[in-house]
Amino acid sequence: MPHRSVVAAGVFVLIAFLCWLCFFNGIDLLAPLDKTEALQLEIARSMAVSGDWVTPATDGLPYFDKPPLPYWIGALLLRLAPQAPWLPRLGAATAGCIGLGATLLLCRFGRSDGASLRGLSRAVSAAAILGLMPAYAGFSRIALHDIYLTASITTALTIVFLLSRHGGQSPRQQALAGWLTGIALGVGVLAKGLLSLALPFATASVFLTVAGPAARRPFTWRFAAALLLGLVLVALPWHLAAWHDQGNAFLANYLGRSHLSRFTSELDDHAGPWFYYLLAYPALTAPWSLPALAALIQGDALDPRHWRRRLRSEPLLVLCTIWIAVTVGLLSLASTKLPHYILSSLPPTAIAAAHFFWPSQQPQPASDRLSRILLGIIAALLLAAALLLGWMPSLLIPTSRNAAAFSLALRALLGSPATVAGLALLGVCGGWAAWRGRRPRLGLGALLAACVIGLLLLAPPVMQAYRVTVQEPRLALADRACGRRAGMNRSRWWARAGIP
Repeated sequence: MPHRSVVAAGVFVLIAFLCWLCFFNGIDLLAPLDKTEALQLEIARSMAVSGDWVTPATDGLPYFDKPPLPYWIGALLLRLAPQAPWLPRLGAATAGCIGLGATLLLCRFGRSDGASLRGLSRAVSAAAILGLMPAYAGFSRIALHDIYLTASITTALTIVFLLSRHGGQSPRQQALAGWLTGIALGVGVLAKGLLSLALPFATASVFLTVAGPAARRPFTWRFAAALLLGLVLVALPWHLAAWHDQGNAFLANYLGRSHLSRFTSELDDHAGPWFYYLLAYPALTAPWSLPALAALIQGDALDPRHWRRRLRSEPLLVLCTIWIAVTVGLLSLASTKLPHYILSSLPPTAIAAAHFFWPSQQPQPASDRLSRILLGIIAALLLAAALLLGWMPSLLIPTSRNAAAFSLALRALLGSPATVAGLALLGVCGGWAAWRGRRPRLGLGALLAACVIGLLLLAPPVMQAYRVTVQEPRLALADRACGRRAGMNRSRWWARAGIP
């Protein structure tokens, strides 16, 4: 194995490149995508102008549907550059980087073979897979709260799992672990509310229950006291200040509407059946959901002895299984549903997918057959897409009445010789790996990663075309409307964002 400093430098460069590509590249190209993001950005702008760091407000009215941490970050950035309205998105992108880093550490140090080259490859693959999930990369570019929740939960569960595996050798280590866990959870509470406590506590409780007394031994009263202290010091001051400032209105909106009503009733027409997240989960984790599920359910999933063996050999996969099941199961009980509410199930999915591509034991022939089948299917789809885009792009990209110019620009971009040649080359490589490749699992992972990287590289020109052909005309109308209504007293960008 090469010198550790060289390996560490290489890993750092690779992760830094992935963070730039997945989270920051083109983050400033689009105006607010919808009314939700525009509302979040307007609250941050209002906080930056008013200097009121306790009560988030829009149009002069308190807004307690969400906690204030993303608004604080956005307001601080907007104070530095008021005419750069995309700056609040940097907070979400940074949270995406933190979640990716925590996933890398969990996979690297959560296994006994983490120090080996295979273990390091698995950990780097888990981080790369997480960044290359289009849903994770997409929500890390939008000024919403859910990516902060994901980073908080991933960090807290990383600390808990590593402590259960390696144990606190001294009371100071146990207290430090509790303190860091409490801070991570407190940040989550300030970003998304009490959900950031329910999901990690439920996941950790189930895992520690099935893991046995040895795993629970480090979680002493010192750990619990330090956790509670860190949580209280981070999260409680704002809650007390908001209660003092707004009284019962804060309790009614923050606890009543934002928490209880969202769980027990359908708010803002965001309803869904009980199986909503069973359909949303594979869509959010695409294209890595099938390899991840293959790693999680291998063996006899209904045999308790199988899980006892897995707890001894691969406890991290057991944690990932519980993590995904608890997240999807608990949020399925809520009446108000949106796909990104289960964003925190993406890190364990990435870890499971990395275990599929870098198994600790000799891979089973069935898994290799599955990899070859998937490689063949993806290769055929890529070749078909290259043929259709090179021959007649309109078959794949129909003209939209509301965005005809964007449809034409998209056809020109995706039907270009470079794009068609890239798709054809990926299809040929995938077909060769399916037919002759000696390591079909790694071939499948490489092909999926190449497809997502190509998508991310195409995203900035697509966003630029969307900005010019779709958003600019609409925002120009908002300019004129806000100019008539408010005399253009507010900055040009916020008028163009469609915020009245």
